Amino acid sequence: MAFKSGFGDRTPLAAGRESGAALDAEPALSAPARPRPRLDWRLLSTAAFLALLVALFSLITPSFLSRNGWFAICQAGIEILLLGLGQGVVIMSGQIDLSVGSTLGLSGMVGGVVMKNLLHSGLPASEIMAAGYLCGIVCGGLAGLLNGLLVTRLRLAPFIVTLATLDAYAGITSLLHNGTELISVPPQVSDVGNTAVGGWIPIPILVGAALYVIAGLWLRYTRAARHLYATGSSAESAERAGISVARIRIMAFVISGVLAGIAGVLVLSIFVGASPAAGSGELLNAIAAPVIGGVSFSGGRGSAPGIALGVALISVITVGLIIVGVTPFWEEVVIGAIIIAAVYADTLRRGSVVGAAGLQRFRNFLRPRAL
Repeated sequence: MAFKSGFGDRTPLAAGRESGAALDAEPALSAPARPRPRLDWRLLSTAAFLALLVALFSLITPSFLSRNGWFAICQAGIEILLLGLGQGVVIMSGQIDLSVGSTLGLSGMVGGVVMKNLLHSGLPASEIMAAGYLCGIVCGGLAGLLNGLLVTRLRLAPFIVTLATLDAYAGITSLLHNGTELISVPPQVSDVGNTAVGGWIPIPILVGAALYVIAGLWLRYTRAARHLYATGSSAESAERAGISVARIRIMAFVISGVLAGIAGVLVLSIFVGASPAAGSGELLNAIAAPVIGGVSFSGGRGSAPGIALGVALISVITVGLIIVGVTPFWEEVVIGAIIIAAVYADTLRRGSVVGAAGLQRFRNFLRPRAL
């Protein structure tokens, strides 16, 4: 089965699923041949639909392309971008993480509590902020690590594990500040969350763009990413190739947790405070962005540009519907419909691949054999 990675297509992992043949890990994974670049019509259609929506919203209300409209899209997009990147990595490994929204809220609250406790310590504001940011990001990574250990060591289904930790992390977030908003943070955090470079590019977007580039390069060029795709494509074949599937899955959950932690401290900076409700409504968007962007729910396929397109599409829909005066509840309806369409398209693609392979095996069976 072919799998897609990074900024384009990669050579399929040579795996004998039916025959059970052993895999030669190093030649297949470390030095794959590079096929000719192919156009991804699914991503092109998503980009065309995005351009159509931008043009439509701009015609309905010119304020959509204004500076305020741009900032609204950026504010909506930064959470979805970071959560979507992390969720995409987990889905590529053949898992799912339902706790990303709660991890975001927990990380932001931990960062806020640390800043509050150090606020009157006499330390400079920069050191207080650095300590809060670091603790929030580490908290996100530990939350992801716990998810990964529960899934791999206890052999529990990721859906059940992350559904449970979704509630657990949300409960811990409320316990940290008695279920109330925390606003006792250095006012300088607003400089991180609301300063725009050149008047148009907010600092959180620069952070998100840098992480996006790093994620794209990592998915494209590293052996760990190739192992990730191989695990998502076929965990059994990856094990035969000598890949530690458990380690890859833990790594995927940790990446998701760290990115959710970064999103949490950025949200803390944007709103100059932490809320126990932060991230609670982002699960659908976190799943929708990679799925719309071509990440296969069956694992083993996906790309950073595709996830970015999914993020842009969701952000434009969210802000566009608000600006034109449509009730926000329609956003969930529209995104839900797009998810169904994206999953159906992926199902058709996988069905055509499996069907072609089955037809070829049938032809081989009918081919005359020498006695």
